Amino acid sequence: MLPKKQFIVFVAGLFLSYGTTIKAENNTGYPGISLGSPIGYGLNSGDLYLGGGADDIGTAAAIAFGVGHGKTIGAQVDIVLASVDPRDGGFAADGVINLKLHKTSKSGLTSVALGIDSVSQWGEAKRDEASNYLSLSKIFVLENHKAMTLTVGIGDGRFAPNNSPNTMKPFAAISYLPNSRMNFILDYNSDILKAGVSFVPTLHYPLTITVYADDLEQKTENSTGGISFGYSFKY
Repeated sequence: MLPKKQFIVFVAGLFLSYGTTIKAENNTGYPGISLGSPIGYGLNSGDLYLGGGADDIGTAAAIAFGVGHGKTIGAQVDIVLASVDPRDGGFAADGVINLKLHKTSKSGLTSVALGIDSVSQWGEAKRDEASNYLSLSKIFVLENHKAMTLTVGIGDGRFAPNNSPNTMKPFAAISYLPNSRMNFILDYNSDILKAGVSFVPTLHYPLTITVYADDLEQKTENSTGGISFGYSFKY
């Protein structure tokens, strides 16, 4: 199980991972492509999302929202609130702000991002330094509407052991989409391996749900998994 301050920034990665350029055939939502590793894709002008999540015993939950700006180079701002229960220090008592710049190829199959997680912090989240990263995501289109995605990158802070601001560590995520509504994901970041499935449960709403198993190698105590959701909008 992630400590609450780590969970705050972890859920932000889950929410961002919905935004792939794999176009759904009928549904308006997209399955996620990572489980905490920041992806190369991001929001653009007219994009907005909301999300939430909880870990295995409900010790932390969060909502997140952000907007994108720009078409050539996208700029994204995320505000993540980790304290949503009034009994847990008060609504919005803990949280962070994340920033991301991203550029997608003309084909839409490759995207690169440069970002800072926790550029601004408050409450319990204020204990850690900001985390800088560079991420590249690639979509491989297969036959019969199937696809695979690969994300690789490097970052410091939360991506390194003990949240070290002076240590750079790699992260990676790979996923397989048997169809446009479901994705099976393996994710390695912060020296922790996760596995999960992300899916779009309905054709009528842009809702994405991700369920994951945490720390498959059992490097930390009491780690089992969690769930998150994301809902995307156009404005």
